[in-house]
Formats: sequence, structure tokens, C-alpha cells
Amino acid sequence: MILPPYTWHGENIETISINETRFKHAKFGLLGAFGLKKKHFHRFKTASNQKIIWSDKLGGVAGGSHQDSEEKRKILHEFVIVEKFFLDKQLFVGYRGVIDPCKPMRGILREDCSVKLELSSRNRKFNFKVCLAYFDMNEVLELLLFCDLDSIGLDDLIFLKQAKWYRSEAEGWRMIAPYSDGSHCRTIADLCAVILASCQLDTSALQQQGWPFFDFIEIENVRPCKSVQLKADHVLSDREFFGLVTGDEGYRLVDVKADYVKSVIDDKKMQFVGRKYFFYQFSLTSCVGFFSKDRHLVRKKWSDKYRYSVGYIPSLFEYTGFKNSVPCIQDGILLLVERCLLRYVKLHQLYSSLEAGRLAQHWLKKKCRWIGSIWREPGLFKELDTLDIIIDNALWIIAHGYEELLFGYNNLRDKVDRCIERRSKHFYQTVILIITIVGVVLAFFQIIGRV
Repeated sequence: MILPPYTWHGENIETISINETRFKHAKFGLLGAFGLKKKHFHRFKTASNQKIIWSDKLGGVAGGSHQDSEEKRKILHEFVIVEKFFLDKQLFVGYRGVIDPCKPMRGILREDCSVKLELSSRNRKFNFKVCLAYFDMNEVLELLLFCDLDSIGLDDLIFLKQAKWYRSEAEGWRMIAPYSDGSHCRTIADLCAVILASCQLDTSALQQQGWPFFDFIEIENVRPCKSVQLKADHVLSDREFFGLVTGDEGYRLVDVKADYVKSVIDDKKMQFVGRKYFFYQFSLTSCVGFFSKDRHLVRKKWSDKYRYSVGYIPSLFEYTGFKNSVPCIQDGILLLVERCLLRYVKLHQLYSSLEAGRLAQHWLKKKCRWIGSIWREPGLFKELDTLDIIIDNALWIIAHGYEELLFGYNNLRDKVDRCIERRSKHFYQTVILIITIVGVVLAFFQIIGRV
């Protein structure tokens, strides 16, 4: 029996090419967040000096030695350069002076973290560098795992991107972490916990309430077909672009004329195009940066011209002159996403606090949780306001509206607003009820007194 050719959107499925685009040079990174109290962090910092190079908020290396890798020190310095360029230039200042830009304590593991992905067809090994950032005001520890990828195919890159969603024991693949007995990690969060445990952190102190991981991809000499201003030798089709941005492994089968697909590849709200040599495309938990093949040359030529016509400004020329190892840091995008993730975490904590009282079954437990949340929430609101100010004040030049959509922040904020509205209504109803009861009791005693 001969089956008729299967068609998909008018195409014969058998004729769809299985060839894939390969990228000569790419960078990949994963950013995640964990709640960690200050007392636990300070113990961790003291105990981890043998495993981690720490820097202070001014960029100096704390507890370093001559054995420290120069490469790792340079990576830490990349954060210093970009933070100084963006966070020290504030759009406005408070009446008491410059607003605290919320610079974290940063560190980097002295040794790379070698992670092996065991797939049914083959194994792949990735050597991740691991950076840490602790925001003491918010008591949040953020981890960034990143690596260089030489000659990787689009399908593999999409799978690596998807790893943040998978639980490996249910998907037919295994993720083997270093520092362990060879047992596999089920999730990326498990991998991060294994890495931190190897650095003497008591992982029972970590809080991770299902907060999403954010992935960064940086590609040079490749451009989407929509971005004609980039100088690149290779062009991604709309299908390939869609698959890379969304993490859809079935990109070969999508209908590029479908409204959803067009809404992704044509969404100006989720794009950042501030220079001719870069193009950033965002989705809810992902950023893909495309760069011209001559981007470093362009930056250098502009820097030389500016120096000749205006003068030498140290922070500016250090910023335009460095070549990044960390993905998507060169134009400040990583700093913005760090603070967007931080803001999401605090909003999620606020939402959980509001929901805890509503979901309690016993009326007394519900009232106790409701009263407890009243004490916690003003601090969370203050932290959210501070983070909003930092994004609007210091990162305004790269914040073009997409920052409100990352992590589904606007949707979560709407849920919080509805919770607050419900609770306010409940509060006023309770107050009216109490006043009514007190009035009835007083009236009763007044009648008794007359009798």
C-alpha cells in the first residue's frame, strides 16, 4: 500500500529539508534566581573563597590570589565596565541625592562547570562559566551559567534553550553535573543547587518557587531576514528565526503566514534596535542578540572619532573598547534582565503573600495569614518601587517597553492588583461588620442600663 504524500500548509512533508543552519560562533547563557537570606549568604561567601573569586560593589576583587585566572578576573571586570557606564548615568536624582543603583556583590567560580547532556543519539559536553550576583537589599542570589558554542546546529541550540523547561527523567535524556557521584540532575534549578553545594552553600537555605530561567543567545555574522541593516554573511529564514526565539523545535512545520507566527517575528515591542550593528529579539524568558560581523571595528572607529572631536572620557572608552565574554552584556541588556528578574521575584513573593490568606481553609488561619501579610507587604512594595525607579532612571536608554513584558510581569501585576482590590473590599466589609456589631452591643448595654 502506498500512502499519499502528507502535506503541511500546502507543502509535501517529505520535501521539507532536514538540513539545519550551523553557527560558527555563538554564546549561550542561562540566568536564574534564588531567595537567600543575608546571614546565609555571608556564611557562604566566607566558606567559598577557595572556590569563588568575589568582587566588591566597586569592582575590586576580594580575597584574590596570584593563582586566580586572569580570564575570570576579566569577566568580572566586564560587569564593572557596563555597570559604571549605565548605572552611574542617572536620568534624574532624588531630593536627597543620587539614587542607589542597586549594584550586587558579584563572584565567579574559579573552575568551569562541565555539564554533559546524554541524548539517545549522542552525548554533548558544555563547559559553563558560572557567575553569581547577590542583591543584599532584596536577599536574592542570581546565577548566570554561560559558555561559548563553536559550530553548533540550530536544532541543538534550540534543545539547549529548551532544557530550562524540561524535567530530564521524563524526557528520555540525562543531565550529568560535575561534583556529583554521576547521578543526573532533573532540572536546571537542580544543576544550580549542585554547583552551589560544591561551593559550601547549605542548599536547604535556598528558596526557588518555580521562578523561570532566562536564556541569552548571542550570534555574530548572522541576521534575521527582517533585519536588513546588519552586515552578515548568513540570513535566517522566518521559520528559523521563529524557532530560535520561541524555542520551537518544530519550526520547519510552522506556517509563516499564521497570525501567531507573524505576531512573534514582527513584534516591534519585543525588539531592541538601537544601533546598526545589533538587533535584539525578546520573548517572555529569552533574548537573542544578532550582531554584524564588523561590530567591534564599528565601535572602535566611533570611539576614535569621538575622542578626536570631544575628548577622552574613561568610562565611555572602556565601555566601547572591550570585547565581551558574557552573552548580551555589551549593550547592557543583561543588566536590565537581571533587574527584571529581580522585580519579578519580588512581585511573585507579594502575590504569594496575598494568596496565602485567601487560600487558607480554616477561618482563623486565614485571618492570621492575612494579618501577617500586612507586616510583610509594605517592604515588598518598597523594593518593587525601588527597582522600577532603577530601570526608569539608570537603564532608560535600553528600556523600550519590552521590560514590562519579560517574565509576564504585566500579567502578574494585574493579578496582584486584583488581589489587593479583593482584600481591600474584604477589609472594608470587615470594618463595617465590626462597627455594626459594636454598635449593637453598645445599644444592648444601654437598654439594659435603663432597665
